[in-house]
Amino acid sequence: MSSEKIKRANLLVEQCRYQQAADLFLEVLAETPEHPVALATLGWCQTNCGYSDQGEANVVRALQLAPDDDFIHQVHALCLGAQGRYAEGEAAIRRALAVQPTFSPYLANLAIMLRNQGKAAEAIAAAQQGLEVAPENIICVSQKMVAQIELGHYDAVEETIRLALRIDPEYTIAHAAHGYLRLHRKEYADAADAFREALRIDPHLRWSREGLTQCLKQRYPWYAKAAGFRLMTLSKNALRWYVMFAGLILYGLFRYVIDAPPRQTFYLELPLLIFFPTVLSTFTIEPLALWVLTYDREGKHLLLPMQRQLAGGVVGLAIIAICAFVVAMTFALQRQGMDALSIFVIALSVATPIPPLSKVMDCDLGFPRDTIWKVVGIASVVGLICLKLALASRAGMFPLEVNYYSGLVLIIVNLATLGASTLLPAMRFARSPIR
Repeated sequence: MSSEKIKRANLLVEQCRYQQAADLFLEVLAETPEHPVALATLGWCQTNCGYSDQGEANVVRALQLAPDDDFIHQVHALCLGAQGRYAEGEAAIRRALAVQPTFSPYLANLAIMLRNQGKAAEAIAAAQQGLEVAPENIICVSQKMVAQIELGHYDAVEETIRLALRIDPEYTIAHAAHGYLRLHRKEYADAADAFREALRIDPHLRWSREGLTQCLKQRYPWYAKAAGFRLMTLSKNALRWYVMFAGLILYGLFRYVIDAPPRQTFYLELPLLIFFPTVLSTFTIEPLALWVLTYDREGKHLLLPMQRQLAGGVVGLAIIAICAFVVAMTFALQRQGMDALSIFVIALSVATPIPPLSKVMDCDLGFPRDTIWKVVGIASVVGLICLKLALASRAGMFPLEVNYYSGLVLIIVNLATLGASTLLPAMRFARSPIR
């Protein structure tokens, strides 16, 4: 009786009907409480139903009952991988491979664990080893293919894509990979067609949706022209910008302190004049492109609700900040320095949340996403306080000189949020949406 229930439960697992499968495994365990395979597979079902701790506990219990069972070690690896614990998952799948060193599904899972740790070259080697045993293992092919794209091996990936489509012409990941290959070659029309084909097969594959979104954004001439500036500011060269801004701030503050009255405001305004447009332009490029896509007949269906909301929020803040910046420049050109500085502070206060807010969707779920939201909160609070001080100073409630210190605080906060907005998206717990 138990064997029949296990067969039915395994069929439900293959159909991803995890809750129903879990119910059947519980019935099996009611009859045979120490059935290790049933315990392990129940743990996998519970993990997929959102009960990770309970699921892992059942898998660990199964391992205690059958410590040399390679299948249970594989299930343990899958459960750990589902929680983003890829290093532990790698160790678990290697224990399964110690029992069955040439079993291609285990090698495919090893490739998954390695790739999600950023070890793309090792993932390719593991996937290739699996293909030598089973040349038509589509999971090994897909992991090799995605890892090659991550490494930028576009010439090699073309052959892997052909192999995948030869095995399964309707394999959505292969069509998406073909799209990224064409995207890399700037063949945007062909890339878009490949992504559309991938989405026809699987409308929910995020990798394809992101690729097609990128293709559609390339239609905007201003987006392509801004790419160099964006990459220069947010890549490894970001440190140079931070050092330059910090130097300008310290020099301006030093000159303001040592100069005899009447003190020159130019050296304090200069960092604002350079820093403000740089920050604003850098971090509004992507949200602006996404916001424009919300009015595109095809593009609006590719964006998640939160993407649309965040893009609209960033663009709204940018419009207000730009208007304030233009007013400030008008005062500055009329040599009304104190008035100009207060408006600069208003503009920068409004723009302060833009860098982290524009990067929320680029951060993985978990620590990076939670942290970037905290950064957004801190930036918003500081910006709001400085905004109120600037408005109060213009109303005569505080001396206008308070804006010097508000501006300095805002620049320091923006330097910190720039760093967080650059580093947090780089903390990739999953190298891509392909598992």
